[in-house]
Amino acid sequence: MDLEAYRGESKFYHEKSMISVAGQLQFSGMSNAVIISKSDLLNKESLMSSCHVNEILELFS
Repeated sequence: MDLEAYRGESKFYHEKSMISVAGQLQFSGMSNAVIISKSDLLNKESLMSSCHVNEILELFS
């Protein structure tokens, strides 16, 4: 593929890439869905301490 010729819009999601890079340390070659479901880095305690998660929970309360 000629990189000079590519002119399309970038569909880069920084947060999604961070999950992928961090998860590859535990589950090399796995998809983000597998990484999220199996990772011990994402647990209830870490999610509940997130201000973003708490904002979402408040919307549903």
